[in-house]
Amino acid sequence: MIGKLSIYVSLIFSLLSILFYFLALKNKKNIKIAEYSYWGLFATIVFASAFLLSNILSYNFQYYYIWSYSSRELPLGLLITSFYSGQEGSILLWALMMVLIGFFLQPYAKKHGYQELVMGLYSLILVFLTLMLISKSPFQYIWEAFADSGTPVGFTPPNGRGLNPILQNYWNAIHPPIVFAGYAMMSVPFVFAVAGLIKREYHNWIDISLPWTLAATGILGLGIMLGGFWAYEVLGWGGFWGWDPVENASLLPWLVAVALVHTMLVQKRTKGLVRTNFVIAIISFILVLYATFLTRSGVLGDVSVHSFGEPGKFIYSLLVASLAVFFLIGIISLIIRSKEISSISGAIDFKGSSREFFLSLGSIILFAIAIIVFIGTNWPLFTEIFGSQKSSVDISFYDKWNLPFAILLLLTSAFSLYLHWNSTDIKSKINRISISLSISILLSLVAFWFGINSAAYLLLAFAAIYTIIVNLEFIIRNWKSYKHGFGTYISHMGVAFLLLGALISGAYSSTQHVTLALGDKINVFGYDITFEKINQIEKHFKDREKYEFIVTAKKAENTQTLKPIFYWSDFNDRMAPFLEPGIIEKPFYDIYISPKSTERKSNLPMVLLAREEVSKVPLDTSWKIKMLGFDMNHAMEMSADNRVRLGVVVEFSSTNQKYTDTLYSAIDINSKEGVPEMKKIRGTNIMVGFTELVAMMQGGSQAAFVFQHEGESLPEPVQLFSFDFAIKPFINFVWLGTILIVIGFFWAIFRHKKEGKQVNS
Repeated sequence: MIGKLSIYVSLIFSLLSILFYFLALKNKKNIKIAEYSYWGLFATIVFASAFLLSNILSYNFQYYYIWSYSSRELPLGLLITSFYSGQEGSILLWALMMVLIGFFLQPYAKKHGYQELVMGLYSLILVFLTLMLISKSPFQYIWEAFADSGTPVGFTPPNGRGLNPILQNYWNAIHPPIVFAGYAMMSVPFVFAVAGLIKREYHNWIDISLPWTLAATGILGLGIMLGGFWAYEVLGWGGFWGWDPVENASLLPWLVAVALVHTMLVQKRTKGLVRTNFVIAIISFILVLYATFLTRSGVLGDVSVHSFGEPGKFIYSLLVASLAVFFLIGIISLIIRSKEISSISGAIDFKGSSREFFLSLGSIILFAIAIIVFIGTNWPLFTEIFGSQKSSVDISFYDKWNLPFAILLLLTSAFSLYLHWNSTDIKSKINRISISLSISILLSLVAFWFGINSAAYLLLAFAAIYTIIVNLEFIIRNWKSYKHGFGTYISHMGVAFLLLGALISGAYSSTQHVTLALGDKINVFGYDITFEKINQIEKHFKDREKYEFIVTAKKAENTQTLKPIFYWSDFNDRMAPFLEPGIIEKPFYDIYISPKSTERKSNLPMVLLAREEVSKVPLDTSWKIKMLGFDMNHAMEMSADNRVRLGVVVEFSSTNQKYTDTLYSAIDINSKEGVPEMKKIRGTNIMVGFTELVAMMQGGSQAAFVFQHEGESLPEPVQLFSFDFAIKPFINFVWLGTILIVIGFFWAIFRHKKEGKQVNS
């Protein structure tokens, strides 16, 4: 009750904040009430967050959300991450990030004379978030969620359902908070842009909001990149970016925000692109809301592994309404001021030899990439709208269409550094351009010699190398005189390293599918691969069975040990394992094992039968075996090692005999594998045993039967492990590039801050 009440109170404070901030535009006496209302909003959201976290830490499973995403087995760090691992908690996290950023935004906007408009619009965003929290509350009681099943009021389960095993990773602890901090900060350039339009300050808002735009772009970019680390190290499919529609949804506002940073810099220096910056600032925030819609509306639930389920009609309507409201606020404000903007920006003429021309061209390229990603992301919706079956584009769509634009983006960003604002004498730059170009061509020839022989890939490699060389040149030249401007060079190098690493590790990695029995060895890519043993880990947790499959990779005298993981959890009733890769990280390549499956197979002849199916007996084809059904009479007899005695009723028949018998096995309730009680087929020396239950795709189960001659010992089943063994060259370029991009953005923030101090002094 307290948690729900705090959300209702926060909605009241957000509405009061909007009302009195806008009233303060006419009467400054209202500003204090507006500020107090925002502090009330801040306090109630912080209280609601603290209240939820305290209940998570005290295992209060009477709340449906806490029961759904936490358990007593979770360590403290993962218990905290359950706060934002579900839809309700992540919305509360977003609201928390909004009010925390607003804590610093309010005095900043007040200092620059933008407080009333900026904070009024900012509070409007929080109205929508608090409405979502009212409808999708993390404080719903478990008896409310299960009202139809007659759960009594006050019922508290002894334990929770637990956290999805793929989220039980340190990257998940930091990835969502950073992404939502980025989403929250992306609202700041939007509210400043709209405030600038209303105040008719078409240039001033750029100077004020640029550091916030840089920070938003850097933080959101960091969050997206941490998601890539998480995918590579945890999901086990072998990559860091799968072009999943929900992944793309967060990439879209970031691409547009990067374009906005560059066009803001152009306006700051030339007073041009006035209308363009308003449009991009509006679009960047609308894409944040659209990303939220795609993720939480359920429209991509059947084509994305990340999408939440159906949220209900109210949330769906609220998501659509938020998109419409903020789009209309931005566009109507822009239309009203359109004539004035035209009058002050019509005379701007960018020369082809100027830096502003190439920065603008780079922004257009970024928009082209964003449009391609937008089309691919929304393709399932387009196909459904136009009446065909919902389907996703193939990953090759993104690679094919983005490749030429990536090449152009790299070349444009590198060449722009040689140019001056307004215009440039290209002849005076020929020597410097020729040197960097020559070095890049030579290194590209080396890349060709090492195997990058596709024309398109070689062009991308050249563009990336050229970008790195040019930016290194400028870092060296300006080491003493212009260090505070290194953010541009560092981030541009980061993009080049990222694309170069993605190219080489993706297109030129070597992968082979391998299936090994325990103790077996195979040579792959010059490595002797041995399936050594299986270790059970985390035995103290009763809600899981987790195993390391120890694989060694030996080359010459150097032996590496990889530990991919199979993980059975109560979270999905142990119906299917969760998989984690085994990785050995080297400076210039990674050895990577993606686990696929594991099973125990007998070397004896085997037959799989469903109910009423018939098969010949492998060791004597004059006999047939037919499965009649299961005998559950002893199924409640559970052994200490979690096995049940299960029987299968079968019919044996030959040309002159027919009889019915029951074959029993001690079946493991998790693996469905059994220890058979072997029986002899009458009048033969053939022994038969029921050894395993095998699930069928259409539902139901098959029984596995093994056969051997009488007197032979029953061999132990062979443990098989199937996996993809891969060598990923230069994957570290991807991680280096992402780190450099983020460092570059934050370096640029400090540069802007320093320049601001110099102007003020």
